This record gives sequence, structure tokens and C-alpha cells, in this order.
Amino acid sequence: SFATTTMWSNLLSSGEAAKERLASALERTNEALSQRASTHAQNVARTSSMSPSSMASRSKEEEDTNQSPKEQGEGSASSFFKNINQQQPKGGAELYESLKTGWGSVLEATKNAVETTKDAVEKEQTRIHASLFANGPYKRDLSLPLDTEALRDAEVVYLTDRLITMSHPAMQSPTNGDITPQRKLAAVAHLLQKRHGGKFMIWNVSELEYDYSILEDQVMTFQFPGSPSPPLGLLLKILLSVESWLKADSENVAVMHCLTGRGRTSTIMAAFLCWMGEAGFGGVDPTKALEYIAYCKRIEPDILTIPSQRRYVTYFKNMMDGVRPSQPPLLLMRIIMSEAPKFGKNMPPDDKNDDETSRNKDKEQELGCAPYVQ
Repeated sequence: SFATTTMWSNLLSSGEAAKERLASALERTNEALSQRASTHAQNVARTSSMSPSSMASRSKEEEDTNQSPKEQGEGSASSFFKNINQQQPKGGAELYESLKTGWGSVLEATKNAVETTKDAVEKEQTRIHASLFANGPYKRDLSLPLDTEALRDAEVVYLTDRLITMSHPAMQSPTNGDITPQRKLAAVAHLLQKRHGGKFMIWNVSELEYDYSILEDQVMTFQFPGSPSPPLGLLLKILLSVESWLKADSENVAVMHCLTGRGRTSTIMAAFLCWMGEAGFGGVDPTKALEYIAYCKRIEPDILTIPSQRRYVTYFKNMMDGVRPSQPPLLLMRIIMSEAPKFGKNMPPDDKNDDETSRNKDKEQELGCAPYVQ
């Protein structure tokens, strides 16, 4: 049940906090023990440097004191120095080594206790986590409010009331360790089921699959290698599948995602906006649609896509204008250039007969093209 799931989640968080508090307390104990050992060592050194007459005088003063052992305590400074005076014939160095060995054993035992406690807590967390998701992925109750923090991390954006984009819903947040893949996936499923129950379909073009059961198996997978947009033939298949789904019911919504929810997703969505004329983009240059998507996501168009994806959007526009692509695949055999391109090979300026103007002019002439290869 949801109550049980919440209880186990709280136990996981409490266990992590308790582990941190215990480690902090043991570290403070370690520091206190080290400080006490250092203080005792200094006392031993001072006692060793005292003359026999001084030591005898001090011992006499301690014997004449009026305080009872109950008032002073067995671990008082007088008792400590009295024991040292009694053991002085053995030598201060021997007593110091004994104290050093004793405190070293205490510190080592403290460190072992810290490691043992950490291992025990981690094992218990692993056991609880395994039992928590033993019966399938974590699901949020529909009566709960939306997990806006996880949805914001997933970059869920409505381009229209029926077109939604997002990043991969089952990946760990790069900025917030509390947003786990399970939490993000549960947040996305909760949003879609609460707002569009039974009326949503997801297109996964990321090449990374995940557990689709939490999304009611309403996921279609299209795979193509690399970051560029899909080949034109596959792009048309995706557009036709989205069109068919939206036309099947006026309340159906389409959700598209790749890894980041930007490059491949935005390229396909820009083509679809122009293909279907959604949001007033019928017959409009798809590059304008890219600018609109960048505006919805609050990022710059140049950051949204890479050059090869923008080039494919241009190919799609040409195809919509009636330019049919070649049916048989073409093989590039050779490239002929009128002259060899220059790649920024600047010659060092000649200080003897070269001024600033001529140097700038020569730099412009020597800088050549910088081709982009995907």
C-alpha cells in the first residue's frame, strides 16, 4: 500500500540521518580522546622533568590536603600525579609509552566501531530498498499532489495542450541526489495518469529502454544511432504514428523524449508542428518552430540543437516544399575542392616591416574555413 511505501521511505531517510549522526558523534569522541591523550603526555613530560626534592614536596602537599577521595574523585589530578610519583622509578618514558599504547587501542576500537556501524546501516538500507520495490516500481497515489521538484528536473514541458516533451524519465538527477530514477519515473507517471489517464502515449527515441509497466506500457520505441535527428524515412514513420494517435481521440496527448529532451526530441517536434500545422505553424519554416520550442524550454535555439539536427530540419522543409529525396541511397565517392582549405594557420608577424594594420589583414587572409563534421 502507499502508507507502507511511505513508511519504508521514511525509514530509509531516518537510517541515513542516524548513520551520519553516529559517525559525527564518534568523530567528536575520537577528537576528545586524542586531546586527553595529548594532555596526559604533557603532564608526564612535566613530571619527568621535576627534581626529586620538588616531587617529594609536591607529594607531601597532596598527602596533607583536606579533600576526601569522594570529593576529588578517583580520576582527579591529585590521584593521577600521586600514581605517577609512585611509578617514577620505572621512568617517565615507560609510563608515556604505556599511555600512548592504551589511547591508541581506544582510537582503533572507535574507528572499527564506526566502520561496523556504517556497514550495518548500508546493509539494512539495501534490504529495505529491495523489499520496497519487490512487487514492481514505486507508484505515487493519485490523491497526492504532483512532485514538482522531480518534474522540473525531468524538464517536462507542454508545447501545446496535447504535445509534451521531457528528458529521459528513468535517469538519476545530475544536480539533486534525492531525485532518484525511481522517484522521477514515478513523478512522470503520476502526472500523466492524474491529468491524462488512459489518454497518453510516449515516444522513446533515446536508445535506452526502462520499465514501461509504471506507464501502463504506453511507450513506443524508435531507435537510431547517435545524437543527430532520425533519417528522413524514420522521421516520417514517427510523425505518422504521432498523427494517428492524436487523431484517434481528441483527448489523446503525445509525449516525446530522448536523453536530454532537447536535440532529437525538439527536432522531431518541430517537424511535427509544421507537418500538422499545430500552434499555428502550418506551412511555416520549421526553424521558427525550433525557436518556439526553445522559448517554451527557456533556452537558446543554438543550445537546444546541434548543427546537423538543424540541417535535417531544413531537409524536412525542402521535402514539404515538394523536393522529393532520392529513393535509392547515395554513396559519396569523392569531394573536389578548388583549393585546399586553411585551418587557421597564422604565420608569425614580421616586426621589421609590419605594422598593426597589415598584421590584421594578413590574419584575415590566412584564417580559412573550419568545417563541422558530425
